[in-house]
Amino acid sequence: MKPVFEKKVGLAELQGMVKDTNTVERKRVIPAPAKPEVFAQPQPTKSTVDSSPVVESSPAAQADARYVEVGDILPSKCLVYTEKSVAVRPFEVPEINKIHRAIVEKTIRHEVDAMSACLSISAYQLTLGDFYWLMYWEYVNSYKRMPKTVSWRCSNPEHLEKVVSLETGPETLQNTEVITNSHLKEEALDIERVNLFAEKFYTEYGLYLDLPRVSDLVETENETDNDTEWYNKYAALISRQHYGATTKQRREYLKGWFKAHSNPDVLMDFEDWIELTQHGVQEEVTVTCKECGATDKVELSVTPLSFLPVGKQRNR
Repeated sequence: MKPVFEKKVGLAELQGMVKDTNTVERKRVIPAPAKPEVFAQPQPTKSTVDSSPVVESSPAAQADARYVEVGDILPSKCLVYTEKSVAVRPFEVPEINKIHRAIVEKTIRHEVDAMSACLSISAYQLTLGDFYWLMYWEYVNSYKRMPKTVSWRCSNPEHLEKVVSLETGPETLQNTEVITNSHLKEEALDIERVNLFAEKFYTEYGLYLDLPRVSDLVETENETDNDTEWYNKYAALISRQHYGATTKQRREYLKGWFKAHSNPDVLMDFEDWIELTQHGVQEEVTVTCKECGATDKVELSVTPLSFLPVGKQRNR
């Protein structure tokens, strides 16, 4: 189906930044019968993530002009979902209210609900990299007039020495400035490497891998037991289709699996999988200390506070 939106607008283009993207070459992977299914897809005969260039237009984008197709510019390129398209619209007042609840109640669930209300699919099924990419998209598109600011602490050794010697006050180390220029780096999944690693992992350990999803983050955000948190980290990396839809189900499966498979090498391979599947967006800005003039680079992140008016942020 021909997409409704011919021109796909990415984050870097919206801000006029230089885009440094690890481009995924979208070639069709022809599965061999003996290879296992890597991701939790409903088709039992598929052995790898479908990396074909087919991009469909979502019903939301067809029916509502506020929605923009972003499926083929997401860091995952939609290749880990059953849906072939994702459309998003900017936050409106009801969603900002949910963001406010997320801050007051100190829970990410309302933030995810706000995102779900603006997507053609549930935000709970998103990978973490795609979720934060979309949150950044909302930051850029939801507030056209709100200035973007960053707070940071100067680490210039000469400045720190003056504070230690009482030549200047410690408050001079704190800086807040309006961002006028920044560098945006978007990192995409390398699907071919992901598939090869997952197939090798299955051959070695008999486990189907997957990517951590937002649902895992929401389900486990209030966990305080260190032992449970440790298992949750790895439970988020195995297939929902094969070992349970919830983190708890997969955690209990892994506990039994680890008892039967005591080789600690699997933990190193899990860590390699985490590193290999990193994707998303990262913004970096060069800042200057107002006291000493030293420059530094600061990585920015989007938090629920990013979506409240600047005046309200200052009062908190």
